[in-house]
Order: sequence, then C-alpha cells, then structure tokens
Amino acid sequence: MERFLGVFASDHRRLACAVARAWTGFPPSDPAFRGRMGLGTYGGDEVLLMRRPVGPDVQGDAWIGPAPGNHALFAMDDTQQIRFTPETTAPWRYRNLLGVFALGAVPDPGFGDRVRTMIPEFMAREARNEPPEALAFRLVLSVLHDMGRLDARTIPSDSLAEALRTAIRMWPRASGEDGAPVPGMAACVTDGRSLVAGATGLPLYVWPSDSIPDCARCSEPARSKDHDPIRVRHDDLRMVVVAGGDVEPWNPGFRPLADGAVAVVDETGAFRVRSPVS
Repeated sequence: MERFLGVFASDHRRLACAVARAWTGFPPSDPAFRGRMGLGTYGGDEVLLMRRPVGPDVQGDAWIGPAPGNHALFAMDDTQQIRFTPETTAPWRYRNLLGVFALGAVPDPGFGDRVRTMIPEFMAREARNEPPEALAFRLVLSVLHDMGRLDARTIPSDSLAEALRTAIRMWPRASGEDGAPVPGMAACVTDGRSLVAGATGLPLYVWPSDSIPDCARCSEPARSKDHDPIRVRHDDLRMVVVAGGDVEPWNPGFRPLADGAVAVVDETGAFRVRSPVS
C-alpha cells in the first residue's frame, strides 16, 4: 500500500524545516526497503514535481528547493516488483491541483470502467490505463468539474473540501460491486493555496502545530555554525502534517481523523475539520 505525507508551513521559507520535523517516521524502517517516491510542491505559480527510486535513508527536506511554496505532498511505495516510471508515480497532477491517494486493496477489474462512467467524457478518455490511485483522483476532479470550479484559477478551500468529501461518498459505488467489500481509501489534495485530506475505511492522521521548538535542520552545524538558539526555534511557524496509507503515527501530536471527515488548511493557514455527513 502507498503511504503519503502532506505538509503545510505558514512561512514558505521554512517548508523544508517543517518537512524535516515531520519526516522521522515516514520512510519504512526496513534497511532493505527499495521503492519509489514522488514530491509535488510549488514555486510561485509553477507546479514542481520530482519522482525517483529511493531507499530507507531518503530525506524529504533535501528535496525541497530554495524557493518553495507553503505546501508539499510526498508519496512513497514499495516497487521491488514494479518497474519505475515517473508517469505512474504519485503525486497525481491536473493543472495546479496535486493529489496523493492510498487504497487499502486493489479494486476489482471493473473499477476503471465504473470510474469512467462517473466522470466527464473528456476525463474518461484521458484516464485510460491509469493506476487505481490516479483514477481515485479523477473522482475529486469530476466533482470540481460539476461545481464549475475545475478550470478556476483559484478554488475556495470550502469547495475543495466539499469535492473531496463528495468523492469519499462516491467511493463505495466506484470501488466495488454491490455487496462486495469496499477497499479503504485515504487522500490528500492541494492547489497550492489550501490543502484538504480525508479517508474512509483507512486511518488518516493529522498533526497541527504552532511552532518548531528545536529545528533539527537549522541546528545542523553546516547551516548554523554559531548554534544560536534563536535560529533553531521557529516560534511563529504554524504547520500541519497529514499522514495516510501504510503508516502508524510516529509523533504524539498526531490524532486520527474520523472516517468520512475532511481536514482543511484554508487559504489563511487556519486548520479545521469538517465533520462527515451522510
């Protein structure tokens, strides 16, 4: 199963610091792990994507460039039996939207056909031969299309949250035949201005924080030769971390998100949770 990490930092200059703080338990601990990882972030209005084969010692903050945005999405999975190709490695992108998804099981063979009947025709044509996680992203895009928001330059955080919440409600119909077990799904989506995350049938953890009291990145001698304690404290940095898929919470700050609920980091950086609805 794929694992993913979504990170928001209120100060884009400290995004790498937030990633470093969140990173500790994200990569698999198995020293023999070999897999693939993708990063999606922003530089101004540009979407930046990086996808590579990785091992267990990969450091996410090293992937963050010198002028990042406020949001980063990481996705990682075990590809020992899969030939690496960037095109089939998350995060998934549509224009300025990025998404990472984890599925509890591989949907049945009819999954792709069902999804293609639930999304606009132009998307169905584009979605041929896409992996299941990318098809799950298409459900969110189709809801935004129905809202008239898909081509908007900016998408209000409430609209993005409602699109994900609606896609979660659509998931049982898309992922299984009537009466068949429904595989779990967890997701995190951002447009570079806000970030939303939710899940059904899989755990999803959120960790909001108002500061980094002792930044491991800034305390490295190469970055802070005088070891000034002020430089390793980021008291005004608000960060939100989302972890889903094949992960266990590795920091006491994580708390589980209710099934069907949606966590939202809005355009101002405020964090809230929208309750599930029937």
